[in-house]
Amino acid sequence: MESPDKQPLLLASPSVPSSVPPILVTRYLSSRSHTQRNTNTTKLKQGDLILEQLGTGADAVAAARGLVGAEQNFNPFAASIPTICSDPTLPTNELLRGVVPLVDPAVDGSDVENANAAKSLETPFDATGLSVAEVMAANGFTNFSTKDASGAAGASPDAGASTGNGGAADVAVSQGQV
Repeated sequence: MESPDKQPLLLASPSVPSSVPPILVTRYLSSRSHTQRNTNTTKLKQGDLILEQLGTGADAVAAARGLVGAEQNFNPFAASIPTICSDPTLPTNELLRGVVPLVDPAVDGSDVENANAAKSLETPFDATGLSVAEVMAANGFTNFSTKDASGAAGASPDAGASTGNGGAADVAVSQGQV
């Protein structure tokens, strides 16, 4: 029997690619504000939850990747850049690791990141031991701030952290620096 603190959520959004089939997933509601529920870290956890509950079939993986890779929105009245998760343990499911989100086209460098995001839906980047923020930086996009799973804010990884060959393993930023 469903707990009263759970509600079904239809995963269909303009920011989720149209190739992702709408599926019914369970979303756990919390007392956190709307803004906190829609953070990059929360989307990574939600993607993990989709695969945990629905398995790793092609439709479930496409839906979870679509959510993880969906545009990272932010309030343009409060910030000029998105906030990206700096927790290297998220997402926990290997099928989602290396998928990076789209960013608002008004953000400087969004062309690079949005091309990377589209590519990562089909072929995720190497994210071994790296956070989504570190993967994004390693692949040429650093115009963002960071936040870890506990909510601690930070700056984006140094643009010079990569050797420039595009490999996520080239990031020389430790978890404590992000």
